Order: sequence, then structure tokens, then C-alpha cells
Amino acid sequence: DLCEKRSNMSAGRILGDLELSGRAGPIRVLQVVPSLAFGGAEQMVVGLCNHLDPERFEVGVCALRPELPLAQRLRPGLAGPVALNCRGARLGRAKNWLEAWKLRKLIRALEPDIVHAHLPTAVMLSRVAAWRLPVKLVCTWHNVSSAKPDRPFGWRLAGTRRPGPVRCAAVSQAVAEDWTARLGVDPSRVVVIPNGVELERFLHLTAPSGRRNGRPRLLCVGSFTQQKNHSRLLKAFAMLSGRCPDCRLRLVGKGRTLKTCKQLVTDLGIADRVEFLKPHADVENDYGQADVFVLASDWEGLPLVLVEAMASGLPVVATRVGGNAEVVRDGTDGYLVEPGDPEALVGKLEDLLSETSYLANKEKLPLYPLARRMRFSLDDLSELPVL
Repeated sequence: DLCEKRSNMSAGRILGDLELSGRAGPIRVLQVVPSLAFGGAEQMVVGLCNHLDPERFEVGVCALRPELPLAQRLRPGLAGPVALNCRGARLGRAKNWLEAWKLRKLIRALEPDIVHAHLPTAVMLSRVAAWRLPVKLVCTWHNVSSAKPDRPFGWRLAGTRRPGPVRCAAVSQAVAEDWTARLGVDPSRVVVIPNGVELERFLHLTAPSGRRNGRPRLLCVGSFTQQKNHSRLLKAFAMLSGRCPDCRLRLVGKGRTLKTCKQLVTDLGIADRVEFLKPHADVENDYGQADVFVLASDWEGLPLVLVEAMASGLPVVATRVGGNAEVVRDGTDGYLVEPGDPEALVGKLEDLLSETSYLANKEKLPLYPLARRMRFSLDDLSELPVL
């Protein structure tokens, strides 16, 4: 098992690699992320900061943009978050060299031992900002490189093909293989560290609570982008509604395709069965009110929402892309379908909602026992060798 393999690796190993094991006092780590808005990578950063041992690590947080709704979840005692008010992401633009200079000033002021950058924007700026400074750079890839085919220079820089970071982390084996194959990164410099959740947020939730007033509920949490392909999900739900007219769908997120999706819901005649919610801090309550979680993405790294759904005890129907298969055991935790097969998506959702399936026998078939949930607990993953 991928996570169990990584859990057996000692945190001291990376400290030895970074030549910091003899340093007196806690190791200073600066986490750099584009923002602290609601998102999988951002929530992962917050959870990692909260679960790193404060006796061993002195953690600071830098958000490149002043979007900080997740800052309230950071434990007391952390340095920051500091928001740099950066606006762009492409280093070909002159203003972004200015943003890198802002980050360089912050690194000099805080004097971290390690800069841990997440997502291409932060990795690109951190690589430039940390140039020739006495810091070790670690980068984490949260998605596949093919997600941004129109930005080859920036993604090659973020891919760290040239020497720079001491260690690169990928959130799934699929991400690691994609980056090493497409960008020529040396596989020996890459370690797979799966996304994890703060398990205590979800332990109070039980297995799916079944039909409420005769209306089973589907849930999808994710930004409204091309990647998540909500239009595929909505078309499949319209087909499902003809077979299960009492079914309801809740969509949590925001993004560029939200307006289009709202219009599509009207065009499909399912506006009375679909609920749109903005991202919010209490998303675990949405998991607790759902019966099935569904994700119809075109590509993924290792989506945190699948891990959250698993931690909440929900069966999952997701597309077989990226790291989804590293989370969902097909036929055990739910189902995986091919992204180009909407009939399969509808069929698996219908199976989960049928009288003879999981929901009707939930008391006999505990989908996610505690041992299964612990595979993605940050209590274990924060001890892995990326830091």
C-alpha cells in the first residue's frame, strides 16, 4: 500500500539529506502557497502546518495572494500567514520578477532553513527568490503537468528539471510518473507523499445516513473549472433523475464555469434538484448530509475531496484519472468509471442508490472502518520524509 510504505520512512532521513540534523533548536520551515483560499492543496498545507511537531519545526506560512479564509484553521504559534499581494503567475511577465523579489525579501527576513513551495506559481517564484540564499528548497506537485499544456516554460521551471530543490514531492504515484516522464525529472529526486486530512474533523460522521424524506443526496465538492467537468456530471445527473426522480445533487465550489453550469441546469430541466453552494469552512457538514460522493474530473493529482469523502464514510463514484485509483478501491470503496463513459457514471450511481446496495445495507457493510480512514491521516503523513 502506497501510504503504508511511506509511513514507514523516517523523517530523520530527509533531515540527513538536507544536512540539518546537527542544527541546534527547531528547524525553521516556510510554507509558500499561492493563497489560503478554499482548495485541496491549500487545506493540505494548513493541515501539514498544524500537524508538524512544534518541538522539531518552527513553521511559517506565506500566501502569495491576500486570500486567507483558511487562515483561521492554523494553530496558534505559527509565523504568519504573510500575504505578499502577488497578482500573476508567469515569470515571462516583468511584474512577476518583482513578486519574486518580494518573496526573496521575506525569506531573508525570516531566515528559514527550508522553503516548502506548493503548486507551480509558488514553486516558480520560490525557485527564483531562493537563488543563492542559504536555504533548502522543497517543492510539492499537487497535479499532473499536462493540466497546463499552454505554459511549458513555467511548468518546466516548476518541474525542477534543472538542479535546485533537494527534494521533490508528488501527491500520488500518477503525478510522480507524469512529471518525470513529461519533464525529464530524475525519479530518484522524487518521493510520493499522499494528501492527508485532519481526521478529527470527520470522525464524528458515521456511514451514509440513507434516504432523508425519500430523497437520496449526491455531493460534489470542487472548483468550477475545466478540470472538474461539472457539465459531464450535470448531464449524467439529468439522466439519473429520469430513473431516480427523488435524487438530489449538491455542488460546493466556485470558479469560471459556474455561470455556465447554472445555465445548463436550467436547460436540462433539473434546477429544482440541484443546489449550488459557495465554498465554506464547514464543508464536513455537507459530507455528513450526503449519501454518495461523485467526482467527474478529466484529470487529477490526488484530490483531497476524495480523501475527505472517504474519511466521512461516503461511497464514491469517480473517474479513473490520475491518483483517483490510489484512493478509491474499485468495487470496495465505491466505483471508478472511464471519463468518456457517461452511461457508466449513471449506472454506478444508480447501483449505489439501489435497494440492494450500500445504502440499504449500510449497517452491515461499514464502508470505511477506522483502520481504512487512518491511511490518509495527517498524524502519520506529517512524519513522512518530505520535511
